[in-house]
Amino acid sequence: MILGINLCGAVTGEAEQTDNLLISYFNTIAIKQAAHSFVFITDSIFENAAANIKNTSIIRIDPRPKNIFFWKFWYDRKLEKIVKRKQIDLLISLGEVCSLRSEIPQLLLINDLPVHKRGARQFLQKAKRITTTSNFLKKEIVDRYKLAEEKIDVIYQNIDKRYAPVSFEKKEETKQKYTEGKEYFLYAGEIDPDKNLINLLKAFSFFKKRQKSNMQLIVVSNNLTGTAFQNSLKTYKYREEVKLLIDLPIEEQTKIMASAYAFVSPLLYEVFPANIIAAMRCEVPVIANDMEVITEICGNSVVYTNTNNFEAIADKMMLLFKDENKRNEFIRKGSDQALQYSTGKTADLLWRSIIKTTPA
Repeated sequence: MILGINLCGAVTGEAEQTDNLLISYFNTIAIKQAAHSFVFITDSIFENAAANIKNTSIIRIDPRPKNIFFWKFWYDRKLEKIVKRKQIDLLISLGEVCSLRSEIPQLLLINDLPVHKRGARQFLQKAKRITTTSNFLKKEIVDRYKLAEEKIDVIYQNIDKRYAPVSFEKKEETKQKYTEGKEYFLYAGEIDPDKNLINLLKAFSFFKKRQKSNMQLIVVSNNLTGTAFQNSLKTYKYREEVKLLIDLPIEEQTKIMASAYAFVSPLLYEVFPANIIAAMRCEVPVIANDMEVITEICGNSVVYTNTNNFEAIADKMMLLFKDENKRNEFIRKGSDQALQYSTGKTADLLWRSIIKTTPA
């Protein structure tokens, strides 16, 4: 069997990490499934794509158009031409878009709710099979698009292996570089109005007033949508103790994560808590909203709170600050929970979905 893996699209920041993880899954599968061929189709260069594995190859094509109105043509013409030329038996794509013209089975790997609701319905119906990253996301898609539950498999993601604990010396070096040697709370993720970051700032203010400590707050992101958050910082009382870091290399992001005193996620909605798992992998305790997807993925390994209420967030920040035993307890729980997510497990589940998608 010849499998085509469509990696085309934007490849920056978190999207690049996702695509590199996807390649690692398929390279793991390719090594185990030596009787099959794997063709990576991409408009970018990936350092680990088709790397020294005999049954993998890579085809580079013109970039997918940025305008969504041209996607259908690109998928139905350009991509379909490669499928036929390479005699691909199964086409796998990341995201909600597939070729409506192709007659071969297609598998969609979806890690977020489809952005374009009107157009997504026909693609989701066309795909023979779909995978999602959580039962929560599966239910959201089933309810929104009226799909059969049995068409969708849940495959939990792994996290970039560079997220790992670091030595005491490396932590001190990182703190010296970013916070003049002071301990810090950390948020890492997108910055836009719906991420509830204003409540995080309010919680940090409440914490500072109560504890009178020199703790800092670092906000790390690969994107900065709009200026609302930056404008809030301009008049923020503790602005000198908040570090906003944008577009850092992944190597720096992992060191900052692993050196944090605690990771705080104020998000009110998400479909897979990748950054929380990254923190747990780094042996950093986590404070997060008590919501369905996080309890599904994290169990009792994070400190739950109501992130609608900034005082509730601050209470948990103070708990970890004052109670070292409690902090160590959640470091241990989080580290154990993170072991459930590995490239090998994800690759095995992905292969099962592939087998379900192929013709009988």
